[in-house]
Amino acid sequence: MGVADEAIIEALVAEWRMIDERHRLQLRRPILALHGGRARLGLWMRQQRTISISRDHALGDPWLDVAETLLHEVAHQIVDERLGGDTTPHGPRFQRVLADLGAVPRASAEPPKVVDRVRKLLALAGSPNQHEAELAMAKARRLMLANRLEAAKLDASRGYVRGQMGDVRGRLDQWRSTLASTIGRHFFVEVVICAAWMPERDAWGSAFEIVGAPEDVEMATWAYDFVVRTVERLWKRHLAAHPGAGRSRQRFLVGAVMGFRDRLDATDAEAREEGLVLVGDPALEDLWTRRHPSLRHRRGSYRVDEHFHAGQAAGGDVVLHRPIQSGSDGTLRQIG
Repeated sequence: MGVADEAIIEALVAEWRMIDERHRLQLRRPILALHGGRARLGLWMRQQRTISISRDHALGDPWLDVAETLLHEVAHQIVDERLGGDTTPHGPRFQRVLADLGAVPRASAEPPKVVDRVRKLLALAGSPNQHEAELAMAKARRLMLANRLEAAKLDASRGYVRGQMGDVRGRLDQWRSTLASTIGRHFFVEVVICAAWMPERDAWGSAFEIVGAPEDVEMATWAYDFVVRTVERLWKRHLAAHPGAGRSRQRFLVGAVMGFRDRLDATDAEAREEGLVLVGDPALEDLWTRRHPSLRHRRGSYRVDEHFHAGQAAGGDVVLHRPIQSGSDGTLRQIG
């Protein structure tokens, strides 16, 4: 059964209100409508005071992308209703408003070149030799740090992109939030939980939005997925060894993520001893403040017990790597 247009429009109205409240715009709500095809993902019609969104876009693309399209059209609304219009549809006033709202393009499907180099090192980290695996992961982390330092020196204004970590979920468990925070801390991206509509359920959930340099967003999304799969396997192994631990899943998984964070802390500390000291990224921080001006950071708490410590020990042994398997023709290929 298809999703009714009324449900999609209701979700768009809710998203428009969140944009208006987040940026304290106090705009007069326009008419929200849908149109067919994908030639124009979004359209602002000044005379009718209508923002129209492609129905295929609203149903077929990640909701965070739909929300960004809506933000783009809100920028058009602001230009026309607050600033008296612009010389061209995407003229200087529009570009200024878009920047003030912290709009960010979606990450390209083509990864930057430095990501390929990091991937090759992470493939080596799949070695069954624990020492070799640890060295490969450490080299990959150093390459990422060195790349960030070089970019800071050049200040090439290569721009930032946005992405989404994981799926939209009705409820984000504490261990996933802890992992997202860890990724933000170690992969040079900003992370926030955003509301996201789920068309298949006609319900709202949550998703992790990330913003950063293209190579950092690429690596962060991959690392998040890798660790999710890995710690869930570790939990199954722990549960098999401790059948009565079923109610301790969250504590084990939080512990596993914290163990993984400790591992990254140690690797980065070694890199700092070698002179790879990375300072903050003021441009990204400024963009993030404009994009989420009302954001407040909160620290979570968690219960520590033997299952947490078991997870922490298991997570401390996690090595980021791209698994390798042999094909039927004898060649090696990367998985994932």
